[in-house]
Amino acid sequence: MGFPYKIFSMGYLWRETKLQEAQLVKAHCPIKGFLILFIVFIMLSVSNSSVNAEWTSVAPPSVSSSWSLHCVHFTSAGEGWATGIDYPNHKGVLLHYVNGIWSSVAPPSVSSDWLLNGVHFTSAGEGWAVGGDNSNRRGVLLHYSNGIWSSVAPPSVSSDWLLRSVHFTSAGEGWAVGSDEANGIGVLLHYSGETWSSVTPPSVSSYWSLNSVHFTSAGEGWAVGINYPNHKGVLLHYSSSAWSSVIPPSASTEWSLSSVHFASAGEGWATGPDKEKRGGVLLHYLNNSWSSVVPPFDSSHWVLTSVYSISSGEAWAIGSDGKGGKGILLHYSGNTWSSVFPPSVSSYWYLTSVHFTSSGEGWATGTDGVHGRGVLLHQTASTPPVPLKQ
Repeated sequence: MGFPYKIFSMGYLWRETKLQEAQLVKAHCPIKGFLILFIVFIMLSVSNSSVNAEWTSVAPPSVSSSWSLHCVHFTSAGEGWATGIDYPNHKGVLLHYVNGIWSSVAPPSVSSDWLLNGVHFTSAGEGWAVGGDNSNRRGVLLHYSNGIWSSVAPPSVSSDWLLRSVHFTSAGEGWAVGSDEANGIGVLLHYSGETWSSVTPPSVSSYWSLNSVHFTSAGEGWAVGINYPNHKGVLLHYSSSAWSSVIPPSASTEWSLSSVHFASAGEGWATGPDKEKRGGVLLHYLNNSWSSVVPPFDSSHWVLTSVYSISSGEAWAIGSDGKGGKGILLHYSGNTWSSVFPPSVSSYWYLTSVHFTSSGEGWATGTDGVHGRGVLLHQTASTPPVPLKQ
């Protein structure tokens, strides 16, 4: 089949990732098909505003013999962080970008077997990273303050749970989401006044989980995930100090959501995999309702994993083309989504996270399955970037 569904829909579970990556390396694109795709992608990238944009592959720092990246976040064009998994050493990966250089940072001790999924900073000196502690079957919380990372004891949730995403609206207010495997429900953790607490989620189904969270203010936010028995995505809305489940639009007979990001309280996007069509899902929130949008990508097996809304008129979505063995870059501009041809990385690689600091400055991260290391893509524009609110 060449491309796994679970690796994106279920938060990059440790036990499945290595096997799935080995399977993904087997996927190849015929030369004739590759040339056709190349021509199509070049035409598309020239026909939209990305003509002023350029994605380049940046050589990652040395971490170990096998590692990957799951999330990236920048506080400014000059400083950011990326997180992931160091497989042979069974621990999380922390990469720091400053002064134009990426470097690997030794993480604090958590346990004998753990990983990192999400990361978010409120300033250059204050941030959090989250993941899963496989040894103790619980979530991981890392705090960055005064130039130092430290492990923070998580609140009690259940006998088996993990975290996949984190978002803060200020240094003292934030949320983290994930999966309670013991009870088959999503996890909601709230940080307020220097303390993390577990919040009871709304009722969704008999078995569901959360993959991503994003807030536009302390009182307004969204979380997305997967509803397993009903084979569709989960949409949770936070408003008036309470979480509620929102009925999603129809995307296909079997799909889920892996990422959500809003440009404002009134407009945002969510992405994920469409298992029925073996493609990607794009949901648009506008005028207080969600609608499904057909993505502009044609392949026999592909997914979308992350989305970033730069403004009401611009966004990026990324993912993986399992057939072509490369990452996917989709650009939203002028009310239209279009495909942008990615830079060369290797014969098999994919993308998992994207973040922008301005309309012309951004990064995407993922995994190079051929060389067993993380992927770092940098986007810059020839036109002066417009600063954005984090």
